[in-house]
Amino acid sequence: MMSDKRQYERIATRQSARLSEGGQTLECTLLNISLGGAALAVTVQPVIGARVTLMINDLPAIDAEVVRHIDNGIALHFDADEELAARLKAF
Repeated sequence: MMSDKRQYERIATRQSARLSEGGQTLECTLLNISLGGAALAVTVQPVIGARVTLMINDLPAIDAEVVRHIDNGIALHFDADEELAARLKAF
């Protein structure tokens, strides 16, 4: 049996969010989130390696990198630091 390589627990959600890349902002749906990243449903998939900013409700913007494409969406890896971890724990 394969072990789960994830470092952080994921929280499933279906929350509206916004994703900004290269001056364009797209509406998206947050599928799950952890201290290390998130999965988003999007209509346009930025290229893998793209630097993006994720905006969720009243949380400060989160800088991230697109690390893979998933069905109808993308997976992000956050530029994690202690401040971000504290903000996400409140999520």
